[in-house]
Amino acid sequence: MSITTGELIVKDGAVVSASTAGEGDGGDVSITTGQLIVKDGAQVLAVTVGEGDGGKLTVDASESVQLIGTDADGSVSSGLSAEAFGKGNGGDLSITTEQLMVKDGAVVSASTAGEGDGGDVKITTGELIVSDGAQVSAATVGEGDGGKLTVDASESVQLIGSSADDRVPSGLFTQTEGKGKAGELKITTEQLMVKDGAVVSASTTREGDGGNLTVDASESVQLIGTDANGQYRSALANLSQGTGKAGELLKITTGQLIISDGAGVSAQSNQPGSSAGEVKINANSIFLNNNGIITAETAGAQGNITLYSRDIQLLNESKIRTDAENTTGGKIKIDTDILLGLGDSDITANAQLGSGGSVTIKAKGIFGLEFRDRPTPENDITATSTLGSSFNGEVKINISQVDPTSGLNELPGILVDAEAILANDLCGFENNRIAGGSSFTITGKGGLPPTRLDPVINTDRTVGWRTRPGLASSRRQKLQQQANVRPPQPVPEKKVIIEAQGWVTAKDGTIILTAHPFRGTPVDQILPNLDCHSGLGNREQGTGNRE
Repeated sequence: MSITTGELIVKDGAVVSASTAGEGDGGDVSITTGQLIVKDGAQVLAVTVGEGDGGKLTVDASESVQLIGTDADGSVSSGLSAEAFGKGNGGDLSITTEQLMVKDGAVVSASTAGEGDGGDVKITTGELIVSDGAQVSAATVGEGDGGKLTVDASESVQLIGSSADDRVPSGLFTQTEGKGKAGELKITTEQLMVKDGAVVSASTTREGDGGNLTVDASESVQLIGTDANGQYRSALANLSQGTGKAGELLKITTGQLIISDGAGVSAQSNQPGSSAGEVKINANSIFLNNNGIITAETAGAQGNITLYSRDIQLLNESKIRTDAENTTGGKIKIDTDILLGLGDSDITANAQLGSGGSVTIKAKGIFGLEFRDRPTPENDITATSTLGSSFNGEVKINISQVDPTSGLNELPGILVDAEAILANDLCGFENNRIAGGSSFTITGKGGLPPTRLDPVINTDRTVGWRTRPGLASSRRQKLQQQANVRPPQPVPEKKVIIEAQGWVTAKDGTIILTAHPFRGTPVDQILPNLDCHSGLGNREQGTGNRE
């Protein structure tokens, strides 16, 4: 099936579908349009329920794709789906558009519920917005493996909030609920924002292993807050809730990573015997605030965290931890220039019923955080065990040594005795000379006059004008022409008598009223004669008297 149109609107429970229920493969659905809108429980489907493989669903919209809402009772989500319910593999789902908006419980899905593998979901867009309980997923609930979910957004990916009843988080998901392995989830963009309880997750809830999660955001990754009830934390997560392993790797590469207000990055295993995987982050700056968390916690095999960054800040009960319940605590490796922890923020690799893990930190400076042999209300770096100190793990801290005196010159140790200088009377006479022969020397031009009685004059050298031959005569001709032109006569100013604003006193005592207030103080001379103790003396001879 192929549809080409300027605008396609599918609404009110309508369905556009290519499907097969037998041995053959399902047909493909291809839509080429400027704008595609699917809303109010309407769907575009490529489905197989037999032994054949599902068809492909391809959307190419030059302007936008909008998937909005559900039907009236909320039982059917609007959306685009490629599904396989039999032995066949699910078809791939591909969307190319300038803006993709999925909101109010709508879905984009490639899934399998039978023996076949799920299809891949690939989104190429400028901006992706998923909000209010909407989801984009590649999942398997049967024996087959789930497909891959790949998002390539040139500008931004925004994942916001949860459903109106707070039961369904918005987000991007690869998931297995059966024996099959979940597919990989990869996001490439400039800016990734996950907030208000939205989630990016590659997870397993049964026997199958979770997939890897990779984020490459050239500018920033921001994980902020929880949903209204605090049930879902905004997160990037590799999660195992069954016997399968969590994804082997949760990798983030970005310019700036911000995790705040209860949000987190998590590789987590909740079942004994399952592995939490590894969190690896490479960022110019890592900032955790208000219960922000990076964790690889496990009830089974240990998880690991590796951080590379110029500066890492943990504020207000933020945590980096690889704690374990029934096994050895995980490993934490940090390589940074600056590591700061304040407000009961901790870095821990603790264990409850096993040995403590290990923490290795290489930094140029560590502020606030300290190694401790047990958790405290302060800012701790620990690798402890509840079994006792003999089961504690290892903490290695390597701080680069910088010589603070390098490049400094040694100053003389003899200081000037200021009190002795101030005790001398610099204007005192000794042997008929001021201060026993003290002197003040003026060098160069300008500055003080030759004697104290002379006025200050401008001693700058004056350079006479020079003329070019023939230039003087041309100037005289031009001046003569200008003189012959009668200048405009100014209009005589009409004098107005106004109220006096001040007065001055003439030398003969006459009071003269003035139009402006006089704010100054008459001064007889510009430079008063000042000598030591108001005395008179001769600078050249160094002699004089004082009163």
